[in-house]
Parts: sequence; structure tokens; C-alpha cells
Amino acid sequence: MLGIITAMPCEAAPLLARMDGCTTAACGGYLLQCGSLCGMPARVLICGVGRLNAGLGAQALLQTSVSALLHIGTAGALDPAVQPGDCIAASALTWSDFSGWSDELLLPMRRSYPADPALLALARQDSQCHVGIIATGDRLIADPARRREIHARTGALAADMESAAVAHAAMLADVPLLVLRAVTDRADGHAVDDFAQNCAAASQRAADAACALLTRGAPLWGTAK
Repeated sequence: MLGIITAMPCEAAPLLARMDGCTTAACGGYLLQCGSLCGMPARVLICGVGRLNAGLGAQALLQTSVSALLHIGTAGALDPAVQPGDCIAASALTWSDFSGWSDELLLPMRRSYPADPALLALARQDSQCHVGIIATGDRLIADPARRREIHARTGALAADMESAAVAHAAMLADVPLLVLRAVTDRADGHAVDDFAQNCAAASQRAADAACALLTRGAPLWGTAK
């Protein structure tokens, strides 16, 4: 069974529109949308914005015995080579706003969470999709200086507010994860307006990339479970 988690309804909408036989079930305070997506059984959970919501939502979804996790949504570009409308498959997830703490004090958290190798190899087959690090923090990045600092420190292509928290939950549950994000803005002074204008199109781009991956690599997603 495939688990899919998004932060916002607008990010989930293009996927839910493609689901067949969709039903709703309760899941630890959340609602699960259950059905068939690209020919495989899937459960979709909308967790809410921010890493606390993402971590708790991912944990609730993982407790339904999903065998693989796909996290999709939108992001702000940090790397100048990444533009609104581009799609990114995360090679690793890191934090944009943790510093000054020793690794021992962070445990069981990690500074970085690598993507599942087999799922990332599948994503690399999409020549239209960037592959690189995504940085997660609880602050919306809407300042060019802050964008440059995070990019220089982490090497991340883009920033979001959920992915590393989802990766942490997946790591603890030992469930393979792939993160796909489509870019809405350049994390600059226009980020809020650009996000509002581009969210629907970016969410559709992420859903298109996700469905292509699901169709191309169905055996990797553990559909037998």
C-alpha cells in the first residue's frame, strides 16, 4: 500500500482527481482518502503546513502499514538555476534552521536524510526533473539574503516547510520515501504573491511527475502489501 502525504488541499487536489473508488477514513485525527491511483492502492493524507504537522501526519499515515511513502507539494527555489514551474526530486532532506547543536543532542533526529536509493534512481529517469537537496524550516523564505545564506550553507535547490520532518518519520518507521516538489516562487520579496499565483499549476506539475513515477516503477512502491 502506497502512502502519499501533502501539506495543503491545493497540493493534494490533482492527485485526488485521478483516484478511482475514493473513500474517506479516519486516521489519528486526520482524514485519509483511500482509493486506486495509477492502478495501485493508495492512501492520501493532508497534514497541514509546517514540520510539526508534517511529522505527526506522517507518523499517523505510517501507522496504517503503508509500505512506501511519497511526499509531494510545492517549494521555493534557492538555487538560481531552479525556476518556478520546475520539479525537484529530493536526493536528501535537511533542515534550513538548525545550527549550533551537537549530533548527540539532536538524536534521534539527523542533520540529513537521504532519499531511498531505488526510488531516487527512478526519479532520475525524468529528464525534466531536478535532483538535489531540499531544506526544511518553519519560516517561509521570502528574502533574497536569507535565500542565499541557506543555499550557501546547505547546497539545497529549494526550501519547504515539511519534507525533512516527513523524512524523519519515515526513517524511524524504516519505510522508503521519495519527495517531489514543484517550485512556486524564488524565495524572494515576491514569494507570497508568487506562491498564491502559482500554487495550482505547481501542484499539478508535481502530481504529473508523481503519476509518471508510479506508472513507470510500480513494483518499487510495494504494491503487494
